[in-house]
Amino acid sequence: MPRYPDPMKRGHHERQRQYRLRLAARCAPEADSVDAALAATTVCYIDAINDGYTTTSTEPTAALLMRGALNLLIADGYDRVEALAVLRRRLTRQGRRDLGHLTERSRIRTRMRRP
Repeated sequence: MPRYPDPMKRGHHERQRQYRLRLAARCAPEADSVDAALAATTVCYIDAINDGYTTTSTEPTAALLMRGALNLLIADGYDRVEALAVLRRRLTRQGRRDLGHLTERSRIRTRMRRP
């Protein structure tokens, strides 16, 4: 269902348009593009595992997923440096104030062990 612009929010729409133009000029992805690339890479990783693949390098899984997401973003035309900056911002505690809360709610650490 289409969403129509609210005339009362014209200023916000203009600021958002200008922001997106600045990102496009730098070939920088928005956060949702980075999130989609990470999700797609995770699906590809799970599919490879289901097909019997294992990682042949000593590269940690997180680095492998990040590199895959970066490759997808570059293939979509984003600048490597800009895409990497947004990836790091989306994946680190410095960039995500909600990461501690998400980690707790996901209970992911209960299924992991420290080396």
